[in-house]
Amino acid sequence: MSRHSALPNTLKAWAREALDALEEAQAIAAEQPDFAPLDLFKMAPSIGAYYRGIDDEGLIEQMFQHACGTVVLIHEQVPEYRELPKRCFVHCYMDAMLLIKAVKLGKAEQVIDFLEAKGKIEAWQP
Repeated sequence: MSRHSALPNTLKAWAREALDALEEAQAIAAEQPDFAPLDLFKMAPSIGAYYRGIDDEGLIEQMFQHACGTVVLIHEQVPEYRELPKRCFVHCYMDAMLLIKAVKLGKAEQVIDFLEAKGKIEAWQP
């Protein structure tokens, strides 16, 4: 896993970073036979913290609670959303970046829409 030192400053750069993080998570999951693919999103905050060079365990825990909590809340309200593991991962990753103010909400939403339009994550039709 490699650290990304500079913050992405374009939509495509954020999308690339989110996909890199997703690929990291998929590689980690592939090495764990008991790992549930639908729980992939739970790795997003830790990978995001690593990419940002965050070592503060308290902040990493806040990132996890905030970002994963948001995705779990959506799962409770819209159970079908859970069946979109790549989308849930990217959603969780971008929420973690929102918490640390690395990205603004509008840009985070654009990243998800961009990756959906490119077929990199599952489409969502509410």
